Amino acid sequence: MWGNLQGWIVAGVLLILMGISGWTLQQINAPTPPTRFGLDPKNLSVLELSVSPGSIVRMQAPGDAGELYLQAIREVRSDRVAYERFVERGQLSDARNLKAVAYILEAAPIASMSLLTRNPEKNIGYFKMFTPEDLADIKLAGKTVERIGLLQQVNGRTEQAKESLQASFALGAKMFKERLIFMEAFEGLGLMNGAAEILRVIAQQEKNINQVATLESFLESTRTLYEQRMKPMWSIISSVGGTPASNRKMSEHAGDIFHFTTQAQQERMWRVESILKLGRFRFHVGGQGYGRLADQTQASARLKVLVNDPDRYVSQAARSAMDLTSEDYHRIQ
Repeated sequence: MWGNLQGWIVAGVLLILMGISGWTLQQINAPTPPTRFGLDPKNLSVLELSVSPGSIVRMQAPGDAGELYLQAIREVRSDRVAYERFVERGQLSDARNLKAVAYILEAAPIASMSLLTRNPEKNIGYFKMFTPEDLADIKLAGKTVERIGLLQQVNGRTEQAKESLQASFALGAKMFKERLIFMEAFEGLGLMNGAAEILRVIAQQEKNINQVATLESFLESTRTLYEQRMKPMWSIISSVGGTPASNRKMSEHAGDIFHFTTQAQQERMWRVESILKLGRFRFHVGGQGYGRLADQTQASARLKVLVNDPDRYVSQAARSAMDLTSEDYHRIQ
């Protein structure tokens, strides 16, 4: 009835072995699985400040402030040295010819902004200090207005100081809200904190207890968000290896990077940065005994899928990662 029973048994064993071999090969070629850090819901959720920037500066006017900020960027580029010198040691009398200031002040009450998102091809990629040129220049414009506010405060021109500091704060708030890339969020927090610290001094001088409390709560919320949410994530995503400790960290969290490129990551900024990290993985995933070849090969495979993602910023990050050359990779290390 069963024919050659021994033959059937051998065939069955071979099928099982083939299945195990196929499964093993699939696991060997798969990316490293995510760690507990990568699976932690906290690290997959959208970044939010517990105290709204709107409680410090009202930004409710309709429109898009992006064009005004682009005008400020153009003015900075016309004489960047003058702005850098002013931020370092300028006096109020030196600010008369800094035309970018007027655009920062005008944009302050406007609720929304598209700045880096206007040109993702230009602003999503690999840059010195992770900072594209537009971001570096708008930060310089914001720091210029912040210094003007500080000098006005020191010279007793309190109402003018408030206007300047609120404008610098508003720029930072809109940068943080847009946060196409990590450094935009980081610099946005920096501008908000710098302005809020001086506004707190003014509120203390005016004995405005409620405003002091609001500003202190806001400053604490930015510190908490950065220390608990942003800093741990960025330390993993920005790691480029080069030392045994850095190589180990990179390889240990390779699976987290792959996981952060998926839709499980609700914070788009982290998706974009993790996809750019895959571009680096094409050349280096730990080295010196750390890292897996599968992670290196799977990086390219994942990027080929992500380049067709419906989110234009995610797909642009994938294109930038695929276009990264070996020469560029070694140049940006």
